[in-house]
Amino acid sequence: MKCLLIFIGTFLSIYNLFGQISHGGQPLFPKSLLKSASENRYIEMPSFDVAAQLKEDLVNEQNGLKGFRFAYKFYTDIERGKDGTTHLLPDGTKVWQVGIRSAGAYSINVLFSEFHIPEGAKLFLYNSTRTCIVGSFTHENNADDGLLPVRPVMGDELIVEYSEPPYVAFEGRLKIAEVNHDYRNLFAYEPKTDQSDFLCMPDVVCRVPDDPNIRSALLLIINGDMACSGTLLNNASGDGCPYVLTASHCLNDNFRTRDPNDYVNAAGTIVSFFNYKRTVCATDFKMKGVEEMSLAGSSSVCIIDTCDIALIRLNDTPPDYYMPYYAGWDITYNQTNKRQENAPFTSLHYPGASVLKYGQCTQALPLTSFTVALSNNVRFLTSSHWRVNAWQTGATAGGSSGSGLFNHDGRLIGALSGGSSECVGVNPTNLSDFYFALFKGWEYGDEEAGRLRHFLDPDNSGATALDGLDPYKDNPVYLLSNIDYNGTDSLVNTPIKAPASGRLFGHNSLAEITEFAEAFFTAEKAKLTGAYILAPSVELNESSEIKISVYAGGLAPENKVASTVFYPKYLTYQDGDTTLLPRESRWYPFMSFVRFEDEPKVNGQFFIAYEITYPYTTPAAFSVYNAYPGLSNTREVSTAWLKKNTGEWMPSSAYTAQPVRTSLAIQAAIRQDLDSSNHPVVVPEQSDVIRYDRSDGRLYLNAHPDETGTVSVYAATGQLMRRFAFSGSASFPISLFNLRGAIGIVRMISNERNASAKIIF
Repeated sequence: MKCLLIFIGTFLSIYNLFGQISHGGQPLFPKSLLKSASENRYIEMPSFDVAAQLKEDLVNEQNGLKGFRFAYKFYTDIERGKDGTTHLLPDGTKVWQVGIRSAGAYSINVLFSEFHIPEGAKLFLYNSTRTCIVGSFTHENNADDGLLPVRPVMGDELIVEYSEPPYVAFEGRLKIAEVNHDYRNLFAYEPKTDQSDFLCMPDVVCRVPDDPNIRSALLLIINGDMACSGTLLNNASGDGCPYVLTASHCLNDNFRTRDPNDYVNAAGTIVSFFNYKRTVCATDFKMKGVEEMSLAGSSSVCIIDTCDIALIRLNDTPPDYYMPYYAGWDITYNQTNKRQENAPFTSLHYPGASVLKYGQCTQALPLTSFTVALSNNVRFLTSSHWRVNAWQTGATAGGSSGSGLFNHDGRLIGALSGGSSECVGVNPTNLSDFYFALFKGWEYGDEEAGRLRHFLDPDNSGATALDGLDPYKDNPVYLLSNIDYNGTDSLVNTPIKAPASGRLFGHNSLAEITEFAEAFFTAEKAKLTGAYILAPSVELNESSEIKISVYAGGLAPENKVASTVFYPKYLTYQDGDTTLLPRESRWYPFMSFVRFEDEPKVNGQFFIAYEITYPYTTPAAFSVYNAYPGLSNTREVSTAWLKKNTGEWMPSSAYTAQPVRTSLAIQAAIRQDLDSSNHPVVVPEQSDVIRYDRSDGRLYLNAHPDETGTVSVYAATGQLMRRFAFSGSASFPISLFNLRGAIGIVRMISNERNASAKIIF
């Protein structure tokens, strides 16, 4: 039962395998279509009793299982050719649009029960303010089961737009069978600071942000109305088959149904979110995670509902810019002598579909039985669960179901079924949680249908413990940043000086800066896969289009090599119709990932820029965070650039109206350019200006007495390791023992010259 993937050292050319990844681009937005159709241009979903749903949810969440239901499901029959409007454009392109409204919804997601479209056709889904766009979906998204689940789109009005060029091989078939109304703020669900639901659950970024298992944790949206957690798992063949372990009750609505076909159907509806976590560890800096990295669709391969085990296989292999990690596992923990030495135990989970949290238990885990009080008297196998008697750090909540539990070696030993743990203020209770034991399902189940070992040890190697797999380790995507979000730097949204209003690195009333850029450096020729942008929350604006560009070469942004349009996904929830559900404004900073489909090539210094394309209006003003420069503006490094409306680029420190030495909260996601015949940037081995002494771990600069500037130390991959300001000859400690023996690049920029040299740490 091997997954049909072939590795050659690493994943090299697998993009043709992706069937459910959206392919970017922008919808046509022919504004006249829906607006000219009729006054009732939207298909209206009927009202429902939200209070009754919340009461039912509360009862369900008290049964001990920890799935998180967030949406009310409408069964529909919305079909191309029968519903909506179709227009013919001058070039022969047919555009079908249909609007769906469900009053009061925080978000809407739909399930296409029929999706089969020809090459050249594109499908987009977006809200009526055009501030949240999902797509495009193309013929590459055609699946054998015909299903296409689509992740939630913010707001209570959804527009589906399908464009089909002339002379296609066949006419596309589209049918929407389900519309799901989010009544619990799925992607904004985080209690206020005066509530205690989550206060004892720290974000993973506050623990060990480089723990690879963080990249294996997935937020799962199932059936469009249930949120759970899951873990991407390695298997003993190391073939990178995208298996995900979760709880079976997440796939059958807390055991309300027991038909095996329900698991098959539910697996096909799953949308898996990668990297849904915070970037900044600060109690006063609440933010949401990246929503752009998701995969849709899967198949169930092993269900053992008497242990609450579900192993599914994603329809697609996660691409390298998702930076996935396949967690290892251990089935030997059932041995008595292993129990204490495997502590501490760590959980990684998404309570309430919030950003990724962690918990830790330092005690041994007893093997016990777990019974849930459901009407059909579901009972799990005797002694099939690990009991966490009490968490020393953290707790769990609805949405945590299916999340992985890892031993001190970082190997998964089970996943969450349920329990009673919760927060009381900043402290966890002493109540228990129950995780199904992975080893229990190893040999249990139907031999013909398949047991866990058939999938996690497909070659029958007899493995009982397995390390994790980093599938792209031979040429990983890594992040370049000039800000240490969780170290010495803090973030600020710098205001423009009075009497002007607005922000320095965004909209302001001066309106003389039209574009902003952050400088990066790579010591090898590389491909830029995308950029992370951290921005403050703003209110919705229909025209909130931002242009993202890449500039290559030179000391300033000069040669534009790529450009794309970015619509910020504002996580803003305004006061609304209180007849359905009371609204509260919950505005969060947000991190967005902007994908460069053509992956522009960069080497040496390059720049990622954003251009504001709409006038300054309050409150719909866009800006980007920057590193706090300090009251005396003494920050050593300044990598931010500004472009005046006259076309002149300048460092932010040279802006006469408000000079600031700072860096912008932008991260570049790059990988080595293996297509290039000349990978490294040519850097001299030695320099008469730069010298590094390994014996004392110091860098020496032979500068002129009046020479001032900055010196930057990079790893060979281009990651900035150190940066110092200097005046005249100087020396700096740069001993990096974790890179002992590795090659680095030193780059000096002064008021007189530029110099660089290669060193060995």
